[in-house]
This record gives sequence, structure tokens and C-alpha cells, in this order.
Amino acid sequence: MTLIRQVIRDLVKDVGWVVFYGFLTAMSIMAFVLVGLSYQHVASQNDAIRRFTQNDVSMVRVKDLSSLMTAADRETTAQPVRTSFMWAPIPG
Repeated sequence: MTLIRQVIRDLVKDVGWVVFYGFLTAMSIMAFVLVGLSYQHVASQNDAIRRFTQNDVSMVRVKDLSSLMTAADRETTAQPVRTSFMWAPIPG
């Protein structure tokens, strides 16, 4: 009976180590997966930037003239300011 108790006690201790190392392994695997996914995202953004630079494309922000109105003019018109983006090749 004493031998069975000792075996059960040793198994319970070993289960604790198995859970600890299992948790540590799972965290390590998740870290590697996260780094891999981040690298893929950065690589895709790098490809997009490279396409822009190879085609001499620049992004220019264009503002509406209504943003230049005075405060009194804005109160009377009460229209929202609209902005848009336009892509155009860089002259060269």
C-alpha cells in the first residue's frame, strides 16, 4: 500500500512538470507563429511600397477650399470639410 501511494505521489509531481513544460512549449510556438505572421505582413507592405516607387507614384493630399473659410463662413454654411487622396506620377 505504501508503494502505491509513493508511485501516485511521484506521478502527480511529474504531471505538474508536464503541464509546466507544455505551457512553456505552447508559449514558444505562439511566439514563433506571431513573428512569422508579422514578417509576412511587413513583406507584403514592402512589396506595395516597392511597386509605388518603381512606378514613380506619389500620394498627395488634396484639401477642399472650404477648409480655408473663416469661422463665420463655416457657421453659415455648416458643411463638413472633405478631403481626398490622389495618386499621380512624379514629374521628372
